[in-house]
Amino acid sequence: MESGILSSSSSSDSSDDEELYSVTCNGIHHVKPKVKDFVVNVVHSFTDDEFLRNFRLSRTTVDIIVTDFMSSDYYPKYTAGKPTISAEAHILMFLWFAGNKTVMRIVAQVFNCSESSFFVVFNRVVEFLLNILPSIIKMPTSNDDKIQCAYEFQQIAGIPDVLGAIDGSYISIRKPKHKIRSTYFNRHHDCSLTLQGICNAKKKFVDVFTETPGDAAYPLEENIITPFKDYGNLTNNEKLFNKNHAKKRVIIENTFGLLKGRFRQLLKLDFSLAEKDSNFILACCVLHNLCTDDDDLVPEQPPVELEELPENVTLNIHPGTLQSREKGFQKRKMLCTW
Repeated sequence: MESGILSSSSSSDSSDDEELYSVTCNGIHHVKPKVKDFVVNVVHSFTDDEFLRNFRLSRTTVDIIVTDFMSSDYYPKYTAGKPTISAEAHILMFLWFAGNKTVMRIVAQVFNCSESSFFVVFNRVVEFLLNILPSIIKMPTSNDDKIQCAYEFQQIAGIPDVLGAIDGSYISIRKPKHKIRSTYFNRHHDCSLTLQGICNAKKKFVDVFTETPGDAAYPLEENIITPFKDYGNLTNNEKLFNKNHAKKRVIIENTFGLLKGRFRQLLKLDFSLAEKDSNFILACCVLHNLCTDDDDLVPEQPPVELEELPENVTLNIHPGTLQSREKGFQKRKMLCTW
């Protein structure tokens, strides 16, 4: 089945970092001293709404993740006599950090552990999520899966054989240690990584890539179809194509909005190493897909603003791409009259 990816030729970034706030079991207030057995004495008494508001995932989804983590090699079965942090506490601590604009020190206080212990917990959960990423975030491979994916996109707008919508989103970061600041500048001269994502019609990631600093845009190619540029002389068919293209393209923008809305830590990352930034972003993408599979809705939140790059952003065209671009022009022309 010949198919392609819809692109907006743009990247997006988040709004300015939210004011740092801390959370307790009662909501957004001041941070209390360490709470003994916080998970058992406090979290287990949360209503479902309170649980979702604080951890950004439903209990059902969290229970599935805890079970999988507990049976993985990333959860230590023996601790040489040291107090054991439960698999449930591992996942809950990570989610508390990821879902709120807080810092590791505060999470450690709330869950009654040392900062060094939380750092170990954090790394274990990230490594676990990265390990399952290939089975959670993947392009459709069988012909039946491709046909189903294209059908779901075609129900949104009439362009056929679409396997995904692609775009990039800025993730603001601090300057990585031992790196040149300007290397990570986006067009606003802020430090950021670009998360490239491809999603299906259900707003589930089928491919993600990060580590790339700076701006990016997508050229028209055989398997990446961009809209017609509007200089005021588009035909009716071209206008209709752009309208249908936008209906599909907005899905990836919505997907980034859901990701950043659920995991508020992504509004501004404060890790000192770019590798940690990248790994945390990908871990959140895995959690996003697990939520999508479980119909786990994002808690009510202020909308996350996403910004498009201007259309005049250019890319270096590597050898062999010009032929692909010509095929892209021909394919878009054919789709325009579908």
